[in-house]
Amino acid sequence: MWSDGSGRYSPSVHTKVYQLTIPTMADSLIADLVKWYQFDENKEDYVEMNHPNLDRLIVYEEADMKKIFASKGKGVIFVRYYGDADTNTIVDEIEKKIMLISGSENISENEDK
Repeated sequence: MWSDGSGRYSPSVHTKVYQLTIPTMADSLIADLVKWYQFDENKEDYVEMNHPNLDRLIVYEEADMKKIFASKGKGVIFVRYYGDADTNTIVDEIEKKIMLISGSENISENEDK
């Protein structure tokens, strides 16, 4: 059951992954994605956060729905998630995936340095 009692719990995820030829286009792409997926929400509710392994991270949360925009090097990922998972868990998974497409070193290699 969803936390609001609206029906059977059935989490879902929608993901868009981009591997850019020109890494400097990542900020512009994220800005465009935020505008595209913003709908009726307040822009102020989209929070830019610092993350040690990501160049950029923007998070929007409302009840059981989360939108996360992340970039690292040549990689940009957008995730819209409906469900009970914690935002940090989703960001951790995004971090693992973005390292595969970003042209960056492996996370475990960075942790060893």
